[in-house]
Amino acid sequence: MVNLKDNIVISLELPKWQLKGTLPPELAFLPYIEKIDLSNNQLYGPLPTLAMFKWNRLKVLSLHDNQFDSGLSSELGYLTNLQKFTIYHNKFQEATIPKELCHLRDGQLHFLWVDCAVSSYSSYTVSCPEDCCTICFEPVGYGHDSQASTEITGQLTHETHGVDLNGDMLNK
Repeated sequence: MVNLKDNIVISLELPKWQLKGTLPPELAFLPYIEKIDLSNNQLYGPLPTLAMFKWNRLKVLSLHDNQFDSGLSSELGYLTNLQKFTIYHNKFQEATIPKELCHLRDGQLHFLWVDCAVSSYSSYTVSCPEDCCTICFEPVGYGHDSQASTEITGQLTHETHGVDLNGDMLNK
């Protein structure tokens, strides 16, 4: 679903649309975008780094349950209004959360959810510096497998209060 406000795209929500391929660089032409949810698809390749400089209003970036494997760019640090970033259940191998993204945890970024632990079913993990990720998932199976499940490891940080089970901010 694409949400418009005054003929401007503010939201791109296409979870479970069976999308395959890489993210097009043309996503950078959505400078007013506030929410992108492309979770539960079959997307792979790098994130469009040019878009990181343009998405200065982006609050939610949900890319979990895909096949991204190209690592995480330091340009993610330019998403200064980002509040929620989910990238668990992808195929990152030996990726590291960039320090620039961790610095956003001092501001708006309250939710950073990744695969932090290796299990007997999956070796796809992201290294997350201490006190950076809010939830670390331990993959018990891969996200696209009908037999897959997930365990959450670690503790919620003090920054995760005031959220519902989907990670959405609750009104005060």
